[in-house]
Amino acid sequence: MSTPQSGWNFGWSVTVAIVAVVGGVLVLAAMDKLPAEMFGVRWTSSPPSPVQPPSQLTSPIPTPSLPTPPVVKNESIPVPSPTLETRLSPIQFVRDYYATVNAKEIDKAWGMLTTKFQNGVLTSDYSGFSNWWKSVDQVQVQEISLLSQSNDTAKVDVQIAYVIGDRFEKERPLRLTLVWNDSIKNWQINDTEKL
Repeated sequence: MSTPQSGWNFGWSVTVAIVAVVGGVLVLAAMDKLPAEMFGVRWTSSPPSPVQPPSQLTSPIPTPSLPTPPVVKNESIPVPSPTLETRLSPIQFVRDYYATVNAKEIDKAWGMLTTKFQNGVLTSDYSGFSNWWKSVDQVQVQEISLLSQSNDTAKVDVQIAYVIGDRFEKERPLRLTLVWNDSIKNWQINDTEKL
């Protein structure tokens, strides 16, 4: 069996010639000695930029920098008053008031009343207020609804019932008038009216 040596040799020699030409073009291009035109192809090149060692760089490599934090002066910054959208809702305030009473946090519940209510509307002073709520085992909020609300006032109707010992007493519906106290950033009960 014979192999066609002449075909193999011809293919090999052509391949070597192509590699040599391409290699020569690449060498000339790398040396920037490529003629302006070769094999009918017009070449253009821009001169390569010389590579400098890092010690000879003219400008430092940019590094990311963090923004400078603002200077904070030791001054009191006024805190804006809560808006209607960020304030505790009057309904939630009334629920919290009765939850405070149920938790027997009488001092805290007393603080949820305006001075006007503490001094004029209640038929007793703090000790009478405290004794009344201590006698109540539980207050149940049965119904509650918001009648009106502005920036500084709100009216809430509430139906509550008391559990005192083994007695269950349903109170007549109450209308609570609330006022916003900006110094404590919360509502306070300013008046009650039985409906």
